[in-house]
Amino acid sequence: MNGLLARGRDVIALPEIADYEVRRKLLHLVRRDQASARSLARLDDLGQNLEYLPLTTATMRRAAELWADARMRGTPTASADTSPYAHGQTSRPGCGRPSQPS
Repeated sequence: MNGLLARGRDVIALPEIADYEVRRKLLHLVRRDQASARSLARLDDLGQNLEYLPLTTATMRRAAELWADARMRGTPTASADTSPYAHGQTSRPGCGRPSQPS
């Protein structure tokens, strides 16, 4: 991350759905005593240095299009159902710039 900032990238963005996916798995693992609560704290710390790309109606509609396209091509989607959401967020115009209220 520091390397990107050093090369002049002023914003590093994280799709909100990616935080959700990582967070829900960490919560599950912490509750099963298979991970430390420190992992959640580190995720929170990471969020302090990144811009979150919020879920918006436009994002979700784009994700639905990407999912349908993948299904039409025969690409399996069950194991990566959130991937289109993340891609829908990162493929939107203005990705990597401060988000505008929706």
